[in-house]
Amino acid sequence: MNITAGGDHIVKGTLSNGMIIIDTTERVKLRLSGANITNTNGPAIYCKNADKFFITLEENTINTLTDTSTYTDQTAKGTLFSNDDLEIRGKGTLNITGKFNHAISGDDDVTIENGVIIVISAVNDGIHANGSLNIKGGTLNITVSKDALQSETEEILIEDGALTLSAGSQGLTTDTGVTINGGNIKVIKCNEGIQSKLTNINGGTLSIESTDDSLNSSMGKRTEANDGSQLSINGGSVYLSATKGDTIDINGNAKFTGGTVIVCGSTGEPGADVNGTFTISGGLVLITGSNNGMNEYPTGASPQYTIATMLTAAQTANTALCVKDSTGKVLAITKPKRNFYSIVFSSSELKQGSAYTLYIGGTVLGGTEINDLIAGASYTGGTAVSTITVTTSPTTAINWRTR
Repeated sequence: MNITAGGDHIVKGTLSNGMIIIDTTERVKLRLSGANITNTNGPAIYCKNADKFFITLEENTINTLTDTSTYTDQTAKGTLFSNDDLEIRGKGTLNITGKFNHAISGDDDVTIENGVIIVISAVNDGIHANGSLNIKGGTLNITVSKDALQSETEEILIEDGALTLSAGSQGLTTDTGVTINGGNIKVIKCNEGIQSKLTNINGGTLSIESTDDSLNSSMGKRTEANDGSQLSINGGSVYLSATKGDTIDINGNAKFTGGTVIVCGSTGEPGADVNGTFTISGGLVLITGSNNGMNEYPTGASPQYTIATMLTAAQTANTALCVKDSTGKVLAITKPKRNFYSIVFSSSELKQGSAYTLYIGGTVLGGTEINDLIAGASYTGGTAVSTITVTTSPTTAINWRTR
């Protein structure tokens, strides 16, 4: 099926061996209304040329796109491929299987406005953009062999939406920057969660379960020197968990100004590894490390107080950890998923000259758990393992113990 003129075009029904080709200088809107397209020698939808290409998923419809493992025209890079700007919107569902390369691919910008997009599988990336990749809303469930979301040259921006990502390589990756302003993002499987030169988290809920680094900011190569890359967490709820790498691995600077950050360190590596400056000026930060070395913590002029301690022995996974002030007020409760030795905690509740106690074990009753932080719960019992008095300036108060 060839579309050579602009305007609205409705597609419904089954095409068992073919594709839709768009080739025009005008804007094209393709309305998928119960379309099932399978191609045995190329992509299912191929926009060779358009001023701008829109796909609308009609409400209450399920649409399916499937390609093949070999393409006649290998300039097309995915099951749904556009040479020009691509925008997907609507209230329907789009199921995609990518057998050749990417599931959705655009040589310019790719924007997801809304709709339900399910990438059942792809041999490479789920959504791959040469330009910017913008997620403004919708529901995305992506399972792929390589990267779930990738932009080659520009920013990945997530404004809203519910994303569940399972990747063989990275969850979100770009050579420039990742910005998260909202949404509910769950990276349930990946090697690295977010890999980017600049990562800015301003809102939303983010949970990453990774094998290697959950958050990695670098200028393209591993180095122990400050390379100018940066991680900024300014709001939202962030949970990071890695099984073997540095959960937070920043070749440059880390700056936390707000939000809630819970970090579960991996076996053998610290929860946070920052080569540049590490400052905290707002929010709640709780980092546990499962190796017998200390997590990195703010050592410079951070406006907010931080306490850090090294325990005399490893605590087993899922053991309750509670921070209380001198009046017995609970400041934070969590149950790290792996054994932990070291603890870093920062909160606006920490005050100059006051003492704070870390408790291990005990009983947690009630409360609501969001990203491994248990809020509104009661805590009883437990063993006081460390009491730290905050010093006279908002740097880190350390109770360092060696085994």
